[in-house]
Amino acid sequence: MEMFFVVLSLMLWGTMTPSELPAAAAEDLVRALPDDCEVVAFVDLRGAADQARTLIADLAARPWMNEDADTREAMEWMSTGMDETQAEMTALLGFDPFETIDFVSFCASFSTADGSFLPSGMLVVQGDLPESALETVAGMVGMLPSTLSNGQSAFVLDGGPAFTIAMGWAADGVAIVGTESYVAPRLAGPVDALHTQDSPLGRVYELAPQGVRWFFGFSPGTATRLLISSESPVTLGQLVAGIRSALWVNGDNSSVIELIASDAASSRDHELILTGLGALAEATPLAYSAAVRMIFAVLSPDDRDLPDVFRSMARHRDDLIEYLDSIGILNEPEVNVEIDAATSTTRLSINNSNIFPLLTVSAIQMAYLTLGRGDSYESYGPSDTYPPDPYYYYDEPAIEEVVPPQEAPEPANPW
Repeated sequence: MEMFFVVLSLMLWGTMTPSELPAAAAEDLVRALPDDCEVVAFVDLRGAADQARTLIADLAARPWMNEDADTREAMEWMSTGMDETQAEMTALLGFDPFETIDFVSFCASFSTADGSFLPSGMLVVQGDLPESALETVAGMVGMLPSTLSNGQSAFVLDGGPAFTIAMGWAADGVAIVGTESYVAPRLAGPVDALHTQDSPLGRVYELAPQGVRWFFGFSPGTATRLLISSESPVTLGQLVAGIRSALWVNGDNSSVIELIASDAASSRDHELILTGLGALAEATPLAYSAAVRMIFAVLSPDDRDLPDVFRSMARHRDDLIEYLDSIGILNEPEVNVEIDAATSTTRLSINNSNIFPLLTVSAIQMAYLTLGRGDSYESYGPSDTYPPDPYYYYDEPAIEEVVPPQEAPEPANPW
C-alpha cells in the first residue's frame, strides 16, 4: 500500500508538469459525461509515468540525494517500485495501464430532483484499451454479463433497483463504469453530446484555451445544497449554498479558478477568497525560496541531530538552491482577478507558475525520504566527543551491581 501511494503521488506530479504532448481535444475532456453532473473531474495521464521517472532520475543524480546510503536506497526503492507496480498491474489486468490509459474522467450526483438522497456516478476511461479489458475487470470484481433496462448489454453488479453498477463500452477505446442511471444512456446514445454554456463541462475549454491537463468542477443542485446545509456545520452549509458553479482548470504552467455565486453576498465572499488565493500564489514561490535559503544557511551539516538527508542538503546547499531555481521556483506568477457583477462570476487566473508541482515534489521528497523509509536519524550512545545528555535516553543493558562476598562473623565469646 505504501508503494502504491508513492506511485500515485509521482503520477500526480507527472500530470502537473508541462508536457511536450499536445493538449487534450475539447471532446476528450467531456466525452461520455452527462450535463447534470454535480461533481466532475478529468485528468490527462498521457506521459505521467515518464514524467514521474524523470523526476526520480533527476533527483537521484543530485549530490545531496546520492551521498547518503539510506537516501540512495530510498531513491532506488522509488525507482524499482515504479517498475514493480507497473509489472504487477500489467499481470493483473492483462494490459499496461501506464501506457494504455490516456484520460480518466469522473462524474457524480448526490440527490434527485425531489430532494431524495440518491448518489450516482460514473467513471470514464479513454485510451488504447484491449477488447478483453472489461471482461478481465468484471471477473475480478464479480460483475456478470447482463442486459440493462434499456436493452443495452453490459457487465452488471446487482446492488438493488436503486443502485445497480454497470460497465460497458461507450465507444471504441471508451470504457464506462458506474450506476445504471448514468451508464445505460451513454451506452445507447452518442458519447460526444453538447454541453450547455452554464454547466462546468461547457466552460472547461473556454477557461484554458492553451490546453487542459486536469480540471475539477462542482455545480450542486438545489436539493444537494439543502441536503448539505441541513447535515453540515453552518459555515460549510453557507459556503455550499452560495456556490452555483465552481471550476478549477489546470493547464501547462497555468491555472484558472472560476466561482459563480448564487447571490450578491456570496459573490462578495468569492471575490475575497480568490483575491486572497491570488496573493498567496504570488507570494508562495518567493517565500519558499527565501525559506530554503534561510534554513540551509543556518543548518550545519555536522549537526548529528538532523536527518541524514537534511545534513546532505546543508552540505550541498548551493547545488540545492540552483536545482530549485531550475524547476521554476522563482518564476514570478502572473495573477489576475476578474469580477463580472452581472453574472456574479469571479475568476482567478494564475500563469507562469510551477507552484503546484513544486509543492508536490517537496511533499514527496520530504515524506518518503525522511519519514517513510525507516529510521532517518542515527542512533548515538555516549561518546568521548560529546558530553552525556541527561535528557537523552540510551537503550543500554543494565549493569548488574556486583556485591563483594561478606565474611562470616566470628562466634561470640561465651566467657
